[in-house]
Amino acid sequence: MKKNNKIVSTLSLLIIATALFQINVFAQMTVKEIREQSQRWFSINSTIRLRQNMGMMVDVHERRNNFVADPGFYFARVGTNYWLKNNIITTAGYAQLWAAPSKAGWHHYALEKRVYEQIQISTKIGKIRLLNRLRNEQSWQEKIVKRRNNNHRKCISKPRFRRTEFCRSLVLNINFCLLIWLQFRAEC
Repeated sequence: MKKNNKIVSTLSLLIIATALFQINVFAQMTVKEIREQSQRWFSINSTIRLRQNMGMMVDVHERRNNFVADPGFYFARVGTNYWLKNNIITTAGYAQLWAAPSKAGWHHYALEKRVYEQIQISTKIGKIRLLNRLRNEQSWQEKIVKRRNNNHRKCISKPRFRRTEFCRSLVLNINFCLLIWLQFRAEC
């Protein structure tokens, strides 16, 4: 009886391994599609300290597709900052995004409204400066149907983590930046 169980277990493993190998071989045979995009992104980001622990921040962004030919989106964000320490800032604020239509012949910009909270921690290790930011956004996006706003909104919650590492070059005095960005989406 034990010998039969061992044979059945071995055959089962062999069948599963063969099936997985075949799936992997067929998956690798598909042709990869490569999409090219050229974009220009311009932004002004500012932080103003009004008192020892209080301040505000303002961002304005513009992104264009096909380098500068087509509009991508326009974005504005404002927030209230509170410094827990000189290197730890908490922020709460409001933002709006106007997304250009992605289909030819459409002219309606989709509006997205956001409320967000974030904490940002900066540290310095030798000549390397690290910036860690955790932001949670709740956004309400317009649903566009047949070229028009249908007065319905989709609610999305997006927690995001961003880590930026800056290292100043001694010779060129240029900042190099390594960016790690994680984003998760959940519909409300």
